[in-house]
Amino acid sequence: MDNRLVQTAVLGGPSSDSPLYLPPELLAAMAFRRRYRNRRYYCGRLLGGCGWELNNKLYRDRACHFAHLPGGPECGRIRSGEDSADHLFMHRALTGALREHGAKQRFEGTFSDGECTDLLVSNVGDAWTVRIQLVDLPFDQFSALDDELRGALGRFDWMVGPEADRTARILVNRDGYVVRIRCGEEEGERVVRLGIQERAAEDIEWYRLADCRIEDNGVVRPPTPAPAPTEPIGVDHARVLAIVVALRKACRSDDAELAIELITQHADVIALVEQPGLERERRVLTEINAWAFAHHRAINSVADGPAYVLSKKARRKLQAELNRLRESVQRRRPDDRI
Repeated sequence: MDNRLVQTAVLGGPSSDSPLYLPPELLAAMAFRRRYRNRRYYCGRLLGGCGWELNNKLYRDRACHFAHLPGGPECGRIRSGEDSADHLFMHRALTGALREHGAKQRFEGTFSDGECTDLLVSNVGDAWTVRIQLVDLPFDQFSALDDELRGALGRFDWMVGPEADRTARILVNRDGYVVRIRCGEEEGERVVRLGIQERAAEDIEWYRLADCRIEDNGVVRPPTPAPAPTEPIGVDHARVLAIVVALRKACRSDDAELAIELITQHADVIALVEQPGLERERRVLTEINAWAFAHHRAINSVADGPAYVLSKKARRKLQAELNRLRESVQRRRPDDRI
């Protein structure tokens, strides 16, 4: 019996180093399902998992998650939450950033009790290597390892993860700074970010690794900051607005099936509603989503998508709630209308 909420997997095979993250929110999870509909994913060994194949479970009223297919072995995986594959996301992002310098390598990391403690990434010809340290090291162990790695690798630098603050302080005290690395969720994806922790600075300013430039000698160049927009991005705003208008028309005509189809087909556009400046659209979409999916209780247990219709008896029981939700959308003040 698999009673844990597994949010991460690997793509392609049990020993793969290609990570996947299943967002717990329904719309983002539906977009994930469509993207990987014909692919297979596993409780990967590089996640400390059993290697068994996984399925995705989507729900409206609780967190979406992966689940082991029947017949698998007892899984002793320790970490299964949203950050449980961050070491693989870091590896993929960093090797991708170094690809222009010739880097192409399989995952090379150390595990202890099913958890990744560190990994190494090198550029072309191993001219420069970075060690990502994910757990704290005692000072004596750090010093000995630092000498050992410099002797073996030559040009070598540290990046320190979010759970290794003591090791980060050792490097700040020695060098005046340290490069920190972490992952966070952004539009249903795990995104790798870098930040520079300095001795005199209290806060760390974080940048997407994809926006940074890493030179041949390992120097990390953050992006040049751009002024923050005061209005929503025009193209994204227009795309969201078009979907909201179509959904409101479906709501006014009591066509929940059309609303479900629009929500399913345009989940990538609907995800843009989280951008600043789209608060009205976000409120309307939240109400329409609740109204539409009230017709589809069966989505809590099926595996192939949300196109399901309740029985007549169940529909009658839901009708009062459906009317209340639909009227909530229709009664919006004129200045709130999209």
